[in-house]
Amino acid sequence: MYHTDCDGVCSCTIVKKTLKYLLGKDAFIFTQKQGKIAVTTSTIKLLKKNKINKFITVDMAVDEDPEKIKKIEKFADILIIDHHIKKADLSSAKTTFIKAQDFAPGIQPSKNPASKMCFDLANFMINDRKFINELKYVSSIGISGDMGYDFWSEKKFLAKESKEKITKIDHIISSYLSAKGNYNTIVNILEEEDIERKINKLLVENKDISKYYFVIQKELERLILEMEHRAYFLKSDKGEVKLVFYRIKSRYSIKSILSNKLSSEYFPESTVVIEKKGGFSARNQTFKISMNDMVKSATKNIDNSSGGGHIPAAGGYVPDDKVDEFFRNVVEYIKGTF
Repeated sequence: MYHTDCDGVCSCTIVKKTLKYLLGKDAFIFTQKQGKIAVTTSTIKLLKKNKINKFITVDMAVDEDPEKIKKIEKFADILIIDHHIKKADLSSAKTTFIKAQDFAPGIQPSKNPASKMCFDLANFMINDRKFINELKYVSSIGISGDMGYDFWSEKKFLAKESKEKITKIDHIISSYLSAKGNYNTIVNILEEEDIERKINKLLVENKDISKYYFVIQKELERLILEMEHRAYFLKSDKGEVKLVFYRIKSRYSIKSILSNKLSSEYFPESTVVIEKKGGFSARNQTFKISMNDMVKSATKNIDNSSGGGHIPAAGGYVPDDKVDEFFRNVVEYIKGTF
């Protein structure tokens, strides 16, 4: 089970290819609905129906709801690989729980995407350099998707000169996922042998996939043009924008892409929250305010809500009739920071 973003797709690909290499077996892969980062009741039913006794999750904050994991432990062994901030220790005789903050304590978890962790784990077990290089290439796309390319190029893990091409591939994948949601389709492409050589033909030049990059770019332009009249801006006494809270209407799953774009290109010193039908994505590039803490505080007393993430980025869900309450909570939290 993997997260519905570029890092999640790449993490899934790395684990799936590694399992096939080591065991000669293919994995049953699936996602939950966007925004669902803890295990849902439907997932437990799906696992039971398919008689799954080995369950792996990547890039999913399943420790948001430990009780669901305990239910799965009754019929399956579990491996969890994740880089969201730890909420509970799920380690047990049935569950191997690997969080970024424990796996690489010296690295801020938001800078250590799940795809990088999955690659590192595979690298411990496999000596085939050609195969490992293929996994590393896939991990570079996931790292880019979680805005970590510059960090890992500075660490000499990724090549600076490859950033433009990898970023383009990441954006094509992210746009396709936002528009179509066919996550397994991307996994099937990325797990192709010799994927670095084939990527242009299979992805970049594949009009059935790459055309959605332009679709999403056009939608982003529309939303940005409408933002001045539709978004809420909280400003300091000096006129500095401290918060942008934007409730959008779009046919696409575009919250995360929009929050990243606004935060990086338009409001690098502000907190940006994008909300759509109760789902939300929050971002602040400065690392001065924890989006994880803000989301936790703003959803604390809202029933049937969930959320969390990292210092610079977090997301989650509140019931549609509680969005106004969530908005007020976010405003009060940000007011308390200046």
